[in-house]
Amino acid sequence: MARDNGINVAISNPCFELWLVLHYTDHESWLNNDNCRSLRRKHDNSQGKSLIGAAYMPRRHQAITRARRLAILHASANREFPNDNPSSSVYLLMEAVYPTEDQQ
Repeated sequence: MARDNGINVAISNPCFELWLVLHYTDHESWLNNDNCRSLRRKHDNSQGKSLIGAAYMPRRHQAITRARRLAILHASANREFPNDNPSSSVYLLMEAVYPTEDQQ
């Protein structure tokens, strides 16, 4: 419905925590929510939904690169949501908010 109305959304599949995992490491295999949250905790020792943005912001370029690679991988296999696990389009939002020099 959002796409049909010209509204862009950022979706992470299976959950937002995947975007956080991508700040620390590549991940290309299927995940469920619990697996993804567990991976996140291994990297940032988080409890629940809280996060410390200062721990993530310096790593955002790596997350953008990793998420873009996942998007390319799924596109080359003609996989779209919801069949694109793992994926995160949050990188598109980040690129819009924090454009790199070559995007300006």
